[in-house]
Amino acid sequence: MDSAWIAAAISFGAMVIAALKLRHDKRQFIFSAKKEYEAELRSWGVKAVDEIDKIGLLFSGNFSDPVDFRRFRSERISALSTLADSGRFFLPNGKVADVGSEKPFAFRGLRHEAVDALVIIHEILKELNQQDDLKDRWGKIICQKRRLVSAVQKAIGPDKYIALGQTWRGL
Repeated sequence: MDSAWIAAAISFGAMVIAALKLRHDKRQFIFSAKKEYEAELRSWGVKAVDEIDKIGLLFSGNFSDPVDFRRFRSERISALSTLADSGRFFLPNGKVADVGSEKPFAFRGLRHEAVDALVIIHEILKELNQQDDLKDRWGKIICQKRRLVSAVQKAIGPDKYIALGQTWRGL
C-alpha cells in the first residue's frame, strides 16, 4: 500500500470517529436539556403545591381579624397568579391556532391542565370570604391540587425512569 491510501484510510477513520463523537455529543446535549427541563418543571410543581398548602391556613379558622384574612388571601392570590404565568414557560397552551387568536401568544389556546388548576384555585380564592362554606371550597381546591400534581407528574414522566430502573436490575 502506498502512502496515499494510508493517508486516505486515516482521514476516513478520523472522519468516522468525529461523526460518532458529534452524534454522542448531540445526544448528551439533548439528554441534559431534557433533564434540566424536568428539574425546573419539578421545582415549579413543588412551589405550586407549597403555595396551595399555604392556602389551607385560610380554612383553618385561625383568622379572627377579617383584615388579616383578606391580606393573607390577597398574598395567596398574587402568588397563584405568578405561578400560573410562570407555569406557561414550562407547559404551553394547546390548540393555539384554534382558540384565542386575538390574545397575546402565551395566552392563546387552551391552558395546560396544571396551569388551569392554578387558575381555577385563583378564581376560588378571589371569590372567597370568611363567611363562605370554607369546607366546600377547600374540597374544590384539593381536587385542583390533585389535577395539578397529576399533570406535572405526567409531563415529567417518572414512569419511564421506573421502567428503565427495572430494566437495569434485570441485567
